[in-house]
Amino acid sequence: MIKKEYLGREVTDLSFHDSCIHEIIWLNDGQDISLTITWLPPLELLEEKAGEILSLLRFVWVSDLKISIDYEDFMGAPSIYNIVFEELGHKRWKVVFEFRGSPKGEISFECNDISLFIKDPL
Repeated sequence: MIKKEYLGREVTDLSFHDSCIHEIIWLNDGQDISLTITWLPPLELLEEKAGEILSLLRFVWVSDLKISIDYEDFMGAPSIYNIVFEELGHKRWKVVFEFRGSPKGEISFECNDISLFIKDPL
């Protein structure tokens, strides 16, 4: 069953393959980042038909942000191949969004906290 929110390790245990990023929002004077995504949850979480769910991925106290995406001829929302979550200790995480195909590249940063908020099924 899909919950309305996932916190910390609950988020890192989820799959985000083929989800798309639609916007990046800087919050709290640029300390936090929120990404609006269409999330394709794993089938085992679904009670009904599969489909995209509008969601917010929130990262608190972000540092070391690097964005490197090569669109070439592609236009549109980048599709996530994988998100790697690495626990760094001292309640910090390293997060790497991997994009393969079109576009290619990655977004990486460190943060203190991770959460996923479910908005609405599309």
